[in-house]
Amino acid sequence: MSALFPYPVERALEDAAHRTGRQPARVLSVLLPVWSVRVEATTTDSAPYELIDRFVARALAEARLGTAHGLAALLGLDEPLVDRTLRHLRALDHVTTTDDTHALTELGRRSLRDGEVHRRKTEEFTLHFDAFLARPLPTTHHPLLVPDAEATALPRLFSPSTPEPDLAVADRARHGLPLALEVHKRLDERQSYLPLHLVRAGGDVLAYSRLGPTPDADMTTLAASIPVVHDLFDAEDQAASPSAITEWSRTRGLTGCTMTRQPEGSWRLTLPAAAFAAGGPLPERSLGSYAVVDTTVVHLWCPDVAARDAAMFALAAEAVETRRSTHSALGALSLITHRLGITPSTPATVVEKATAAGKDDLATAISNLLARTS
Repeated sequence: MSALFPYPVERALEDAAHRTGRQPARVLSVLLPVWSVRVEATTTDSAPYELIDRFVARALAEARLGTAHGLAALLGLDEPLVDRTLRHLRALDHVTTTDDTHALTELGRRSLRDGEVHRRKTEEFTLHFDAFLARPLPTTHHPLLVPDAEATALPRLFSPSTPEPDLAVADRARHGLPLALEVHKRLDERQSYLPLHLVRAGGDVLAYSRLGPTPDADMTTLAASIPVVHDLFDAEDQAASPSAITEWSRTRGLTGCTMTRQPEGSWRLTLPAAAFAAGGPLPERSLGSYAVVDTTVVHLWCPDVAARDAAMFALAAEAVETRRSTHSALGALSLITHRLGITPSTPATVVEKATAAGKDDLATAISNLLARTS
């Protein structure tokens, strides 16, 4: 497991195969370059209106009363209160005043139209955006960035220049962007990296980040749009050789195995039951899992029903003991049966097989989980 990820790459491969239903064929663990640019800018954000502020702004816009005295009379408020409100709105650049006559500015009119107080200020602001398409990163990804000096464990994707950031995103708050941003000058820029497992599965590229072993929707969309990602996968496809899998098998003492190329480009290594038995070359729980040879995904398989049942019991016991919630444990049990080709792929199937095999403690534990959901 790479120190840059809180989970092994095999977890991502199993998710691609058993949760998304796409057979993984190749995986690239890479560092996506990200630019962090500090700028001096005028930002505009928004906040809810205070009640009196809204009343006074609406009166200025709709009644066209420009004096504090006239506004106070219309609204039934004390004139000193209206005067303080006007000074507050003027400080926000929502009101302009000439000879004791007040009027809404363009910012004030836009705020009233949008139903929020837009506030403008000049400040230093840091933009985080990918080095290929210049799209802002969601704020959830900012803590995941690795500084340039520490980005040595994985190969880096290369982008030749620093693009201008594309700030035309709809969900601005999710990307840490204010309502409006007018950049005056760049103050500083530095490059950092976002670690990603990129999995080619079923003809698609799925991106897994440090957020967890499920597809990162934002990074999956981004990776699919970067030509160099597809070029790298194509180059690996051309360079791959089954001899690497043969050597991988030999060094692990695997005998009696058969390699088969799957339609989607992955390889299946079919092994005898002895390979997963106690004292065998592979752990019992590895049956049905995936190994990575260079960048090629290899599915470790055994057609023996008893061997697959044994692996199921071991994995199921681990899931029941370690999962923190009922939902998580039951979901893991369904994935385990799917991974091992056991049907129906449900927790109830595990209960049935555990009971038949005399594993009463496991059957009872899973039955108790199922009872909590009924």
